[in-house]
Parts: sequence; C-alpha cells; structure tokens
Amino acid sequence: MTSHPTAPRLRFREYRADDAAVLAPVFSDAYAKRFYPHHSDPGRLTSWIEWSRNSYREHGFGLWALELLPGATFAGDAGLTLQSVEGELLLEIGYHIHPDLRGQRVRPRDARNGATGAFRPPTAPGHSPVTKAFTRSPVTASNSVGSSRK
Repeated sequence: MTSHPTAPRLRFREYRADDAAVLAPVFSDAYAKRFYPHHSDPGRLTSWIEWSRNSYREHGFGLWALELLPGATFAGDAGLTLQSVEGELLLEIGYHIHPDLRGQRVRPRDARNGATGAFRPPTAPGHSPVTKAFTRSPVTASNSVGSSRK
C-alpha cells in the first residue's frame, strides 16, 4: 500500500482507471502539446494512467492525481517518476497542471509541501532537476522543492 502525499491546498490520490476524461484538458492546449504532442489521443492518456498505477506497485511512488481543496476539483498530477537520463535512472519531480489553474491557484509551494517527505521514497535513487512542469519557470519550481542544477 502506498502512502498519499498531502499539502494544505491539495489532495493527492492514486490515479483511477476512469481519470482519462479529467486528465485530457491538462494536455490539450498548445503549451502542453509542445512537450506532449500525442497526449490528445485517449489511448495515450489511458497508458499514462496505467504507467503511473504500475509505478505505485513497482516503486511505491509515481504521479498522483491532484485535487484542489476544498472540494475535489481535478488540478492535474504531481509526483516522482524514474527517468532514464544518459543511461542512468534518475528520480524526477514532475507535475502537470490543468491549464485553467496554471500560475494561479496551484503554487510551487503546494508542490513543495507534497514533494518534501511523502515524495521521497526511502530506497529511490538520487533525484534529478529535470522537470516538465507546466509553469512559468520549471527551474524555479524545481529549485523550490530542493533541486538544484549540477
């Protein structure tokens, strides 16, 4: 059983198989398509969700669905993933925010609160400052959760 990260303004939960419809807008705008050009395909979204769900089972972490509090408005996803960088598996802190919420109601502080602690699995390799965060400054966001450029 995996633990669920928490932050004062966000609820983190495991993806459910039926989350593709609420995830679609996260990857639908021109900005997101620069990084994920094929995620408008429902099959890709289903694969993305299953990839995260498999990561929970295999590693104890992955991308978590984010819900804005109060209530449960879908806000995107955030978490840790293992990424291959020059042949080495590195831990990536990443998040993808709904276009209506980018730069507004979901702040790097919220990601930091969730990322420090629950997003640090005890046996994971070193983390990488590589991010694909849909914010104004991915480097700033990465630095705010404890990463730095090497």
